[in-house]
Amino acid sequence: MVSETTTGFVPTSRGDEALVAAALEDRAQFAALYQRYRLPVYRYLRARGADDDLALELTAVTFEKALVSLHRFRPRGGGFGA
Repeated sequence: MVSETTTGFVPTSRGDEALVAAALEDRAQFAALYQRYRLPVYRYLRARGADDDLALELTAVTFEKALVSLHRFRPRGGGFGA
């Protein structure tokens, strides 16, 4: 079970585009995007009916796919979160 006392969004002074650029240079920097969006993704999946275990698994798969496809990111509309 995810236990977090924050609202689910980690505010930073860097926008998504800068975070993606940093992650493209150094994959370890992807952690900032993960920290920013992991709870919103997880909560979305829970709201769509996934139980806790499935939501955790799908969240992991979502971020794995995002990392692999990071080079295709184009800053439009809702940013990385969309």
